[in-house]
Amino acid sequence: HNKRYLSLITMESFNLPTLAVFGGSFDPLHNGHLYMAGEILRQKYAQEVLFVPAAAPPHKADRAVTPANQRLEMLAKAVERYEGFSYSDIELQRDNYSYTINTLQILSNLYTEYTLKFVMGMDSLQDIHKWHRAPEMVNHYSFIIIPRPDTPPPSRGSLAEHFGQVNATKLLASIVDVQSVAIASKQVRRCYQDGSSVAGLIPESVQEYIRTHQLYA
Repeated sequence: HNKRYLSLITMESFNLPTLAVFGGSFDPLHNGHLYMAGEILRQKYAQEVLFVPAAAPPHKADRAVTPANQRLEMLAKAVERYEGFSYSDIELQRDNYSYTINTLQILSNLYTEYTLKFVMGMDSLQDIHKWHRAPEMVNHYSFIIIPRPDTPPPSRGSLAEHFGQVNATKLLASIVDVQSVAIASKQVRRCYQDGSSVAGLIPESVQEYIRTHQLYA
């Protein structure tokens, strides 16, 4: 009886909807972020996308980041109109650096009705072995990896060296058929600094917020 019960639980877990966890500094959120999140839904890689802005990204400690509450407000204004998009301030409640594995552990406990998958670009996959507690994270969690035309995938051998053959296969199988958009938050900030047009780069709601709060200029 117990064996049959465990088997049924396992079978049901395969039917859980997928929540794509989309992290980043979002300084600011731009149309490329929205397009990639939309493609994840349209191609059914997930049933919902959860945007999670980072409070203090460890890899961006060399530059000033816009205050977390303002990045969250811009993101909220941009995603509230789209079905299947949501956001969380979970990382903004921390006083120290935001580490992905800590976030995934907390979200796994909060969203037990979902299967979680972490969204990352190919450039992040190249460097994932440098992340905090990377082997543990790769072993326990699933991913949606977005290709980039300027970044080839790492070799199976290099991934296996850090994570083992099984996880190397898992990571390479997580690369999806979603094209990234050639827009970067750095590009948007530079446009404001130069006085250039941001038409087509960011949603109008984000433009209005930046104008009202005089950000980036």
